[in-house]
Amino acid sequence: MKKRLIMALLLVGLMVVVYQNGIGIGRTFAKKEISNALNEIDDEINEAREDSKGKRVPVGYRYLDKYAFAPDEGFKDRKNTIFWQDFNEEYESILGLPPRVRYRIAICLQDSLQDYFLLQDSDALISGPDKGIYCMFYDERTIDMKEEELEQLFFQNGYELSICKGKCGEYQVRFLQYREKDSYFLYPEHIIMQTWDDSHIYVQEITGPMPRKVMDFIGVDDRKNPLVIVHSTSRTRDYILEEELSYWEFNGNFWSLTSVDLEIEYIQNVFGEESEVGNTEDLNPIYYPDGIAFRTMVQHTSSSKVTLYLKLYGMEELEKNKSFQFKLVQESLALVDLDLYPMGWVKFKIK
Repeated sequence: MKKRLIMALLLVGLMVVVYQNGIGIGRTFAKKEISNALNEIDDEINEAREDSKGKRVPVGYRYLDKYAFAPDEGFKDRKNTIFWQDFNEEYESILGLPPRVRYRIAICLQDSLQDYFLLQDSDALISGPDKGIYCMFYDERTIDMKEEELEQLFFQNGYELSICKGKCGEYQVRFLQYREKDSYFLYPEHIIMQTWDDSHIYVQEITGPMPRKVMDFIGVDDRKNPLVIVHSTSRTRDYILEEELSYWEFNGNFWSLTSVDLEIEYIQNVFGEESEVGNTEDLNPIYYPDGIAFRTMVQHTSSSKVTLYLKLYGMEELEKNKSFQFKLVQESLALVDLDLYPMGWVKFKIK
C-alpha cells in the first residue's frame, strides 16, 4: 500500500509540472489525471487510517463540489433559500460562483494540531485559504481534547473560536466558528460543521454569503433521517438584525438543507395585563423552503409609548422531537438581564 501511495504522489508531482508549464495538449490531460490521482491518494489515506485504528474513517470528504441547492437536493431555485437570501446577489456575475456548502474537505492528517495552521495552499491536497484548518477537524484529537484547549489552540495561532455543540440521535454535532483575532467583523468568518459517531467523522463547510453566527440548535431523531433545527443570528445588507431558523437533514453521509413544516404561536406579555396571543406576522417573518428569517420586531408599549426593538432569544426545547420556544426580548443587551425581562414567547410545533 505504501508503494502505491508513493507512486501516486510522484505521478501527481510530475503532472503538476507538466500542467503548470502548459506543454501543448498535455494541459487538459494533466488536469484530469491530477484529479484522478488525488482521488487515489484519498483512497490510500482512507485505507491506511482504517487499518491503523479501525474506527472513525472519514468518508464525508468524498462529496466533491456537490451543491447543496442543486435540483436533486429539492431546491428548484437555489436563491430561494435561507442560506443565500439576497445578500450577495449582485456579486454572482462578478465571481461566477453560486452559493454552496463545501462537502469535500481535503484530508491532510498532521503529526500535531499545530501543524494544521502551517499548511500552505500549495500543498497537494489543499486549495483555498485556511483549508489546512478545515481538514484539522477530521483529526480525532479535536474530538477527544477539551473544548477550552481547542479554543486556546486557535487563540495562540491568531484566531477566536466559538463552539456550538449538541447531539442528534447517535451523532455528535458541532458548529466550529472562527475569525481572526481582533477582527473588525461582527460575525465569524468561517463556519465548519463537524459530525461523528462510533465509526466516522464528517466535515463540511457551511460558511455562507450572509454574515451569521450559529447560536444553538435542537436535534430531531424520530424520523428516517436525523434533523437539526439551527438558530443563528445575522444581519442583512441593510444592517437589519435577523434571527434565523434553518433545517439540516443528515442522509448518512452529509447534512443538507431541507424543508420542515412548523406551526408558530406568539404569546405577548403586556405590562399590567395578562399575556395574550399576538399576531405572528408582527414578527416580520420571511419564509424560505429551508428556514425562516425573523426581522427585528418593533413594538410600541401602551403605557410609556416607548418604542422597543425585540428579537428572538434563548432556544429552548419544550418536548423532545415535538416543540421548542424562544423568549422575545429587547434587542440591546446592555445593562439588561434578558432572562428577567421577556416581552413574550414564540413557540414552534414541529409537524
